[in-house]
Amino acid sequence: MKIGQFDSDAAALKQRIQSNERYGSADLNSWIFAELDVHAGMSVLDLGCGTGKQALPLSRIVGEDGRVTAIDISGDALAELRRQAAGAGVGERIDTHCIGLDDFAEMQVLPLFDRAVSSYSLYYARDPRAVLRKIYERLRPGGVMFVCGPARDNNAELIAFKAALNGQATPEPSTPAKLMEDDLPVWAGDLFGEVTSSRFENRVVFDSATAVHDYWSSHNLYDPGLDDDFLAAAANHFRSSPEFHNVKRAIGVRAVKSH
Repeated sequence: MKIGQFDSDAAALKQRIQSNERYGSADLNSWIFAELDVHAGMSVLDLGCGTGKQALPLSRIVGEDGRVTAIDISGDALAELRRQAAGAGVGERIDTHCIGLDDFAEMQVLPLFDRAVSSYSLYYARDPRAVLRKIYERLRPGGVMFVCGPARDNNAELIAFKAALNGQATPEPSTPAKLMEDDLPVWAGDLFGEVTSSRFENRVVFDSATAVHDYWSSHNLYDPGLDDDFLAAAANHFRSSPEFHNVKRAIGVRAVKSH
């Protein structure tokens, strides 16, 4: 899938994360880490790590004897990850690689991993099946992979709000959602011995038109041509309601490599 305007923008990613954490009601990492079951001393691969939303807490969980290998295409995002890691005293536990997912699939020298996570990133690969095969190859027997991304009805409220601005019908589910729900479970099943799926929902309750706009303008749903109309419609919404609700909906696929 083509990388969108904001997908490798570290500042936009930070804004989205802050909006979801400030106005949201559920914690994405709690879901991910429960599925991964990471312990001290493990070696963990984080594909599409961004600014370190998973890599940083994972480095604390694995401890001094563990390692986190963090891969992302954005040099700015990795620089922010390294800055935060150094400040938290865990910089020595994290190895960063500024490459795309397809380049990862071609890497010849890689350690073995106990766990692999890819949060909102696998679908950016030109050949996601090759990336899955590489993950499988580099996982130790009994190792766990967890890949998560948008569900078909992700951001349904915000998408409908935007569509109403110019009288458009609500669009079909995105390519990432189709990959997560239809393709990934099948592909993973072709490789791994045990595959399960789970669902995550985070109801994000915005308290002002500005808060809604800040999130929208940092997302690939953003259309600068509708900016004034969006702000006006958001302001009108808050004249009759104190809140705007949007739900982040995700699908996760957990796979275990057979012994």
